[in-house]
Amino acid sequence: MSDRNRGAGRPFQRGVSGNPGGRPKALRDVEVAAREHTETAIKTLAAICGDAALPPAARVSAAIALLDRGHGRPAQTLHATHRIETDPESISDAELANIVSAAKAKREEPDPSKMH
Repeated sequence: MSDRNRGAGRPFQRGVSGNPGGRPKALRDVEVAAREHTETAIKTLAAICGDAALPPAARVSAAIALLDRGHGRPAQTLHATHRIETDPESISDAELANIVSAAKAKREEPDPSKMH
């Protein structure tokens, strides 16, 4: 494979799968076996969740597991910084000024976790 067909952060040639054989059959077999116990697992989680005699941590864990499976996990926020993928000399003065202004504004924003 020539390096010309790969880019930064791209270990495989474009259009060529990094895993041409797909997932191993053993993993599919484990998934199928685990799914055979879904009903029992959900009933167990529901019983733990509703048992006031159990520790609160166990009940909360069971409740979270039930909610995750029934409604999906909550969306997570991703904070990313701007990364210049092109030659810095090709950026116009206006674009560079915008990047600097955004960075200064971000630095000046109060941290909500430190507010009372």
